[in-house]
Amino acid sequence: MVTIYLVLGGKNLTTISKVFKNIGLSVFLNILIKPIWIILENLVQNKIGHEDYGLYSALFSFGFIFIILTDFGINYYVTKSIARNSSETASLFSQVTLFKVLLTVLFPIACTFLGYLWGYKDEQLIFLFFLSFTNSLLQLVLYGKAILQGKQEFYLDSYLGILDKFLLALFTFFLIIFSEISLESFIAVRLLTAILTVGMGYYFLKKVIGFLHLTFNWKQIKDIIISSLPFASMAVLYSVNDKIDQVLLERLLGKTPTGLYAAAYRWLDATMMYIWIIMPIFFARFPFYKEDKQQVQKLFNAAQLIAAIPVILAASFVFFYPEVLVYFLNNSSESELEVIKELLRILFVSLLLNGFFNIYSTYLNAMGYVKIVNISILISVFLNILLNFMIVPTYGVIASAWITVISTFILCVFAFVYIGTKTIINVPWKLLFKLSMLLIILLIMFAICRNYDLNWILAGILSIIITVLYSLVSGFKQTLKEYK
Repeated sequence: MVTIYLVLGGKNLTTISKVFKNIGLSVFLNILIKPIWIILENLVQNKIGHEDYGLYSALFSFGFIFIILTDFGINYYVTKSIARNSSETASLFSQVTLFKVLLTVLFPIACTFLGYLWGYKDEQLIFLFFLSFTNSLLQLVLYGKAILQGKQEFYLDSYLGILDKFLLALFTFFLIIFSEISLESFIAVRLLTAILTVGMGYYFLKKVIGFLHLTFNWKQIKDIIISSLPFASMAVLYSVNDKIDQVLLERLLGKTPTGLYAAAYRWLDATMMYIWIIMPIFFARFPFYKEDKQQVQKLFNAAQLIAAIPVILAASFVFFYPEVLVYFLNNSSESELEVIKELLRILFVSLLLNGFFNIYSTYLNAMGYVKIVNISILISVFLNILLNFMIVPTYGVIASAWITVISTFILCVFAFVYIGTKTIINVPWKLLFKLSMLLIILLIMFAICRNYDLNWILAGILSIIITVLYSLVSGFKQTLKEYK
């Protein structure tokens, strides 16, 4: 999973409604484009096959594990510094940009070398180089977004954040419709969209801060890296924990099982997008109320609800109607589809855990408890790798999904126990009980719907109605209103 590093300004904001207003466009645009891209990605996998897509997924994940080599925590530092003092923008931009560009160029070379050591050969190394170059370009885009966020240019940041997804969806659609899409052409399209997005990002930055003379100040860069080291190390650990399973799967079981796992995992990744969009809101607000225990508690309670309710809905649905998410994989065999559906059910247990408990680790990150978070991730990564080597060769791809759940569970337990014993936050037991009851009610409802073969659309609508009614009678609205 991707961690939260960016402080989205917010120093002058006093209510959660204003915070939502500032990032509302980003949420809307992501919700608009993400389902389209998910469908297209399913169609791509359906066209090129599970084996080729499994190789693509493993190579992409391998490059992503080392993505911190393109940043070293600089994005976090830039966002935080500019948000606190916008007058630093010109100085930071001129001193850091050349170094970021250098990292962008060197990263694919380093990543390809590491891939060679890992055992990739021939065309696999070529694919890895271009996928790594694509990732490094997108990290350069994130650097631009960090500056825009720090300057409070949330609308430009929103457009830039969605541009690569929009272009990728557009070009992929044309590939599927007008040509015979292949792994090579798909990788080429990803690279093209990254290049175009970098160009647009440069245009946005020039519009905001003008043309600046670039310098290379190694002392300044070294100081930035040292100050951001705790967050950089956390980024490394999160990247490994998030992507190592697909890298190991390809080595342990082969390309096709990795492709099946990727087909299920993309839906977990897509639904987790909701959490990664809303968590920065609270990450930015917790330090603002550091001295006001009552207000921090109210914000925490509101965050607990906002994060959990949609996730409970999504997970409950997938537990009983996973076939809806494999509709576009019609070139797969029946046995392959059964494996993907089982993987979906298991992986969405991980989503459920994140919906309930991700706010706990977000609070720890926001309030500076980085050491305990890093320790928990390190333990999770170690067990993840160990269990993959011990269990996956015998029990197959299904075991890998359960290992993901175990890794998530470890992170959640660490954050939950630490907050309950070492911080000013009181665990909202009543809210957790009410949310658990909502989960049970929805599971029973979906089980009944499934038993009577109710159409998934009607079942989904019924679940939303029940969730709304339950929220009204359970006092969830009042909990949200308490935070002002």
